Amino acid sequence: MIELEPDIDLYGTYARASAIADYIELLALHGEQPSRATVADYIDDASWGPRIHETFHTPEDAGAEEDDDGHGLGSTSEDAAKRVYSLLAARHDYLGDDYPFRLDAGGVRTRSTDPEPSPYLALLAITVSHAFKVTSSPNPRDIFQDTVAQALSSAGHRSLNFSRFREGHGSFEEALTAAGSALTLKPAPSAASASAYAQDAGGDVIAQISAGYLPSGGIGAWTLVGQVTCGKSDTWRKKLGEVEVPAWKARLGTVVPPLAFLAVPHHAERDHLWDLVASNERMVLDRLRLTHMLDSVSADEGAILQAVLDTPVASLVPGT
Repeated sequence: MIELEPDIDLYGTYARASAIADYIELLALHGEQPSRATVADYIDDASWGPRIHETFHTPEDAGAEEDDDGHGLGSTSEDAAKRVYSLLAARHDYLGDDYPFRLDAGGVRTRSTDPEPSPYLALLAITVSHAFKVTSSPNPRDIFQDTVAQALSSAGHRSLNFSRFREGHGSFEEALTAAGSALTLKPAPSAASASAYAQDAGGDVIAQISAGYLPSGGIGAWTLVGQVTCGKSDTWRKKLGEVEVPAWKARLGTVVPPLAFLAVPHHAERDHLWDLVASNERMVLDRLRLTHMLDSVSADEGAILQAVLDTPVASLVPGT
């Protein structure tokens, strides 16, 4: 059996602090609460301090959930640890009771001695399982597509994991036409070109924001078309651009352009999130936002969570 160990590059260049924050949560799930000083010492021993810092400059009123005190830091191990704990505090403050951990002077610990499966823990497990290759059955990447579709459904919208739906149909055109019933739309797949071998044409998950508004024939419907990935943060900008909005507007027959989005199971660090959204004028659904939308844990998500809980986690304290 593998043993999980800290790796600041596990989630890519733009999620190094998030990778360490996740590792601290994993330790808490295994009964260990390293102090901030212990985390700083580990970062110092690994020479990670200069690499855990913000890589984007954003407006002062960016308005996201993190504390500015943790930004622009990273030249020393203490600064890097401060940045990591700023992320943990942001999770606590943003999610409230939906966050299964509590922060105190002693470190990060679970709210209960035997925490129940929860949406946050499921998303954490999907992130960790994919990055560390903990389990391939169920496949975290495939299950995360289900998770995103369920999150949108739980939020009150008509939603479909189109990638999975597509597998049961002979062609992209057949699948999109059949998807119209679930989404109360009247798609016109041939209204925009697509590869003869297209699987989902960049649309992993499709949703209609109903909210009591039922357009006639789908014209004027508010729709979302999203890419879903468990990949490293360096790939997110490219993935966010893979939804071709004009083509999907034509295919869905809505006249109104769909809102493109990217979904990731990670906690997108504030300034990276700002850069992605501002540069692309598209939406990002990360772990924090998805947790608020979800109200249950599926059997497959639970299996991935259990696999992560059953995997040993290396201590930050040498010799323990």
